[in-house]
Amino acid sequence: MIKEKDIDQIAEQISTMDFESLLMEIKQNYPLIHSYLLNEQMSLLSEEEYQLLWFDAMVILKSCERCGNIQKDLDQARLEDYESDNWAKFENSKPAGFRDKLDVFFNETDQEDLLAFIEDSLADDDEMQVSSAAKEIIFIVLKSLVDLLTETE
Repeated sequence: MIKEKDIDQIAEQISTMDFESLLMEIKQNYPLIHSYLLNEQMSLLSEEEYQLLWFDAMVILKSCERCGNIQKDLDQARLEDYESDNWAKFENSKPAGFRDKLDVFFNETDQEDLLAFIEDSLADDDEMQVSSAAKEIIFIVLKSLVDLLTETE
């Protein structure tokens, strides 16, 4: 399991790094992830929300790399399956509020700290308000990445 302290250290490092060089690194080393984050559903996000998605994805990817917890043979079909399953769980969740709907994901993962990082990044604050639709998209996309990057099968 990737721990909060590792995630926080990576987030701090990434916040001081050149964003464009990180994007190029992802494009070269993880073309599936790069293309996944460029798909058409992301056009529903505002520029700030899209930047948040990329920042969070970089933190997740680098955290997985640091902890040696990343699968090298990333498969698009498995990523699509994870996303489809995650949307179904989210939509079939009985609670009404966004945060309450996430309980099902926390109950079924061994990556609680990564999910908490995603959830915390989506919390509204004085600097940024994330729309309800964007919260759902970002959470499901990032949860699907976590599933793919940390799968143990």
